[in-house]
Amino acid sequence: MKKQDQINNEINHLTKDNLKEKFKYNQSLDANYSIYVEQMSNAHIVTKNQLNTYLDRISEHIKYFPLEETSDIRHLFRIYNALWTGRASNWKESLQVVDQSEQVKELQNTLVNEIRTAKDDVKNAIDETRQELISATNKQMGLLDDLNQTMERQRQSIEYWGDMQNEIQMDQLVLMEQARHR
Repeated sequence: MKKQDQINNEINHLTKDNLKEKFKYNQSLDANYSIYVEQMSNAHIVTKNQLNTYLDRISEHIKYFPLEETSDIRHLFRIYNALWTGRASNWKESLQVVDQSEQVKELQNTLVNEIRTAKDDVKNAIDETRQELISATNKQMGLLDDLNQTMERQRQSIEYWGDMQNEIQMDQLVLMEQARHR
C-alpha cells in the first residue's frame, strides 16, 4: 500500500513541464531534425557536384555537336553515354561508335527475324509435306483396298468357274458312262 501511495504521489506531481524536462523530448527532436537536415544538405551537395561534373564533361562537346544528330533523344543519349564512359574521346568518335553499335543491333534484329521467318517456313513446309504424305498414303490404302476387293472377286469367280467346270466334267462323265452302257 505504501508503494502504491508513493507511485500515486509521483504521478500527481508530474506536469507537462516536468515531463518535458525529465524525458527531454524537445531536445531529442531538435537533435534528430538537425541530423536529418545535415544529411539532406550533404546529399544535396554531392548530387549538385555530380551534376556539375556531368555538365562540365558534356559542355566540352555540346557546342560541336551537329544538330541533325539531336533529333532522336535515345540516339543522342547513347552518344553522350559513349563520351561519358570513355568509349570515345570526342563527339565524332562517339557518333561512329554509336552508329556502329546501332548497325550491329539492327543486323542482329534482322538476323533474328530472318531466322524466325525461316523457322516458320521450314515448319510450314514440314506440315504441308506431312499432310501430302498422309493424303498419298490414304489414297494408296484406298487403291490397295480396291485391288484387294477386285482380287477377291476374281478369286471367287475363278473358284465358281472351277466348281462349274467340275460339275460339267462330272455331268460329262455320267453321260459318257451312260452312253457306254447303251
